[in-house]
Amino acid sequence: MVVDLDEKNDPIGWRAIPNVSEHFGGVGRPPDRILELRPNVLITYGMGPRALRIFQSAGVAVLRAVGRTVEEALEAFKENRLEELTEGCLHALHR
Repeated sequence: MVVDLDEKNDPIGWRAIPNVSEHFGGVGRPPDRILELRPNVLITYGMGPRALRIFQSAGVAVLRAVGRTVEEALEAFKENRLEELTEGCLHALHR
């Protein structure tokens, strides 16, 4: 889910982006597809170390999600309650 925010971090647009990348030797990688969208911040429950390094190298802040909905994650982001994801996990939870 991609959420566009205004200068006050209020949502001004939502859109679902399908994951068309093929994993494990396919024609694309999900991090590349996400970077094409030029994000400033990525909120996630977890990711593998390689993907995390890709986003960090691109200057994208990667934050650990809280809550169970996009709305809950956005509220936590607005309240500055999300922690930076500093380590990828080998068995990242893909939700």
